[in-house]
Amino acid sequence: MNDTTSPLKSDSLGPAWTYHALPSDVSSRPKGRTLRLLAASEAASPQVRDLLSRMIGNTLNQIEKTEWFTSQFLNGTPTLTVTFRQLMRETEPTKSKPLPQETALHSLNVCLNSIFSDSGWKLVRRRISQIERVQKTTRPVISKTQYDKLVLFKDTIGAKSVDAAIDELLSFYKDEHPAFSADREALGELVNHE
Repeated sequence: MNDTTSPLKSDSLGPAWTYHALPSDVSSRPKGRTLRLLAASEAASPQVRDLLSRMIGNTLNQIEKTEWFTSQFLNGTPTLTVTFRQLMRETEPTKSKPLPQETALHSLNVCLNSIFSDSGWKLVRRRISQIERVQKTTRPVISKTQYDKLVLFKDTIGAKSVDAAIDELLSFYKDEHPAFSADREALGELVNHE
């Protein structure tokens, strides 16, 4: 297993992914946002850990979705799988250490970079983003009548989602009631401190 990534420097962002399909020359990398490996908070998340275990531990995935994995992993599956499981145990959060240590996280990221192909890791990052989005959402309970009115309003203004329609309604209300803006900022500070 090649040591292709640097140890974790920041909790908010994982280290950069080392691309398999491209030379190491930075100018030849794909345009756009750089793929990132796991940050400490992501490695500690039970949902992310479960996702990775399911994807790597499922033999059917390895047979049918070969484009998700590197040939090194597919040809030497037992070795990398055992290493992955051992590193998952080492990085498992506990009460005394809720986030994994940098060295264990670094080793896990190197292992993941050896297991997943570039397209496979893009899929993993997409699924991690979905997990994070779901965790950040709140589901208010409203009547079916009110929901139907929101959908009608969404269609009328050409919004892409009900959330966008609610944002439009709130921005209109904010313009009409300046005190709402101050209350909303106070609410935002309250939510951010929890």
